[in-house]
Amino acid sequence: MSENEKLTPQELAVKRYLDEQSEKDDCLRALYVPGRIKDCFKYIVSQAKKQAHNNCAMIEDTVVYKWARDYYTEELPKDKKTEKLPPKVEKVITEKKEVTVIKDGLKYDKDGLPLLFDFGE
Repeated sequence: MSENEKLTPQELAVKRYLDEQSEKDDCLRALYVPGRIKDCFKYIVSQAKKQAHNNCAMIEDTVVYKWARDYYTEELPKDKKTEKLPPKVEKVITEKKEVTVIKDGLKYDKDGLPLLFDFGE
């Protein structure tokens, strides 16, 4: 059974949107973790509940997709600050100087977040 078969139709629609957008958007590509779609959808549901009146909400697709994007670009990076480092980042100590190892073509800051723009040091 593939990962997509485990997703609800709504989660799958959000994943397809994010897959497509991550191909076009470098920022989203750097932060998008397809394996967190279920967490992303929980965030979307929580946002929709805030809009509900009498336990009912009608949310436009564009708003839902914006919330999906916000989850990866705003909410998930906040969570990563509390973690030591994402799994693909290693810290190396060389001559008492801490450096960040570049993996998958991305460089990470001291908090383990991907640097979207590297202006050198």
